[in-house]
Amino acid sequence: MWRASAYERGRHVVWTIDLRRAAAGSPQLTGTITNLTWRGERGSSPPPPCEGGLAYQVSMNARGSISGQSVQVDGVGQWRYDRRICDSLSNYNLDHFGGRITAPGRMTLANNDGAAAVGDRYSFRRVRCR
Repeated sequence: MWRASAYERGRHVVWTIDLRRAAAGSPQLTGTITNLTWRGERGSSPPPPCEGGLAYQVSMNARGSISGQSVQVDGVGQWRYDRRICDSLSNYNLDHFGGRITAPGRMTLANNDGAAAVGDRYSFRRVRCR
């Protein structure tokens, strides 16, 4: 399981990518992508009181691959609400991450959902092994 977090212009986002190999030794990966997003002051805990903005947690199934240090992880199927904290989304584009393992337990991935997130980079760290 890999996690990244970021804060920009009053918006927090925490990404969790939970992956496993499709078969032992296979370069193909399967798993889930989860996005927890909320508006709030820097350092506010998730989720804050429902004041002044959107807060939600969505997830999607994921497929991907690893080749050397290169990693690709794509959301597939339909996104789903895990938690509607404040307000609601009318649409959410599936996330598509690509990048590299940069050090043991670290990888830098850029998200391209074709809309709001194009080239947004995140530094992921491994938080758990299967």
